[in-house]
Formats: sequence, structure tokens, C-alpha cells
Amino acid sequence: MILKTLAFAFLLLLNNPAFSSVMVDDFVNQQHNFTPTPSNESSEDDRPEKIIKELFEAKIQASYIKDAAVINNRFFRHGEFLLSRQTDEELELEDERNTPEMKSLCSTSISDGRVYDAFNRLADNFHNHDSINDDYRDFNYVVSKNGTLFIMDAENGCHSYILKSKPEDPYYGIGKPVACAGKMSFSQGKITSINIDSGHYWPFEDQLVLVTHHLFKKGIFANDAKVGIRTYTRLPTDFISRYPRCEWEYEIPLQVFLSITPEEILNKYR
Repeated sequence: MILKTLAFAFLLLLNNPAFSSVMVDDFVNQQHNFTPTPSNESSEDDRPEKIIKELFEAKIQASYIKDAAVINNRFFRHGEFLLSRQTDEELELEDERNTPEMKSLCSTSISDGRVYDAFNRLADNFHNHDSINDDYRDFNYVVSKNGTLFIMDAENGCHSYILKSKPEDPYYGIGKPVACAGKMSFSQGKITSINIDSGHYWPFEDQLVLVTHHLFKKGIFANDAKVGIRTYTRLPTDFISRYPRCEWEYEIPLQVFLSITPEEILNKYR
């Protein structure tokens, strides 16, 4: 409550003409501990006020994740991954899409560096959904504790429907812990984008680093793939100084994101 109050007060301050853009720039640079690379191009997205608001959103998000990890014990290490439990324990039995067959229907296979769905179709945002061929949609994905990739049409259900207990289990309906979950885009079997957009699991950037490296080893990313994140506060402290222009966006080129090593992440969880 205190954090939200402070954030609201600061946003009111942003609208005060006396709060100059110079002061905003000083605050941004102090938070990130770097000086942005000069650019001749400017856009509405580069306004200092927008960056400040995003910083506050990031801090609120980071605070929520930290509290969730400590209080609810949602995150834990398992081999080369960090697993996250479902954020709430609703049984979700009322949804007719939540069936025991969902796991097999969302399975994938990999051949020659390309991902195929459960029906042996190349994973592709344009062509292998259940509706008309020109309907472009992302996929929901989860990666299991053993590193297996599952994908589903984003309209066919939630991330927590894929990996379940047996139907007779009293906890059927609650998703099992996963290494990561979110949205994924494909073109001709190659991953073109991956993020952590899952409200059921709320994974965070450390998990995404580990899973991205795991999938990269399988050779299934497109050369121009992008990685989407929520906040830079969850990345190694020197990341921004290494790649200063990245702080202006929340989509990072794959090769830049892979510069964060699994060792950097896992060393924090020993």
C-alpha cells in the first residue's frame, strides 16, 4: 500500500511543471547507473516521463515477485531450471477445454531444427491454428521441469491446463510447476519471439534466461528472434551497462539476451 501511494505521489509530481526534464533524466540515470547513448532520433516513447513511469511499474512488479517468492514459496530450483507454481489454486474444472487430453494435444517434436505440433504440422502463427489459415495468433507455451516444450493455440485454454495431475487426483485442475510459460511466436517451425506473459504462473526473467538457453541449444530459434521481458530490475546489474540501448525497449534481440549466462542466474540460488 505504501509503495502504491509513493508511486501515485511521484506520478502527480511528474505532471508538475516545476519538475523539470533535467531532474527526471538525473533520476533515470541514477536508477540505471549509466548514461544513455546519444541519438539524433526521438520519439514519444523516449520521453523521460514515460521512462520514469515504467521504472515505477517495474519496481512494483519486482516487489510483487519478491513477496510471492518469499511468502508463497512459488519459485524453486530443479536441476538446470527454476520452477514456478501456479499463482492461485483454483481447480478450474468448470472450463470444458480443461481436459485430460490437453497434454498430448499440446505436445511438440523437433526435427532438423524446427518445431512440429502434436499433429505433425510445422509450428507457424499463420497456418496451424484451429481456425482459418490467415488468422495470425501467438501460441501459449509451457516448458516442463524436464525441459519439454508444449504449445497450444492461445484461444484453446490457459497455460495451467497443459500439465496436470491425473483426473482422479483431488488436485486435478491445478497446473503442475513449470520451468517457464508465456507467449511464443513461430514462423515455419522457428521461434521468432518468446516472453513470460502468463497470468497463471507469473514466471520471471531468471526463468526465461534458463529456458531460452535450453531451447537455443536445440537450434529452433530464428536468427532475428526477440525475447520479451517485463522489467530490467530482474536482470544482472551490469546488463544495462553492457547494452545501454536495450533499456529503451522491452524486447531484446536473442543474441543479446543470451549474453546472460545460466551460471549467472543459478549462482543466485545455491
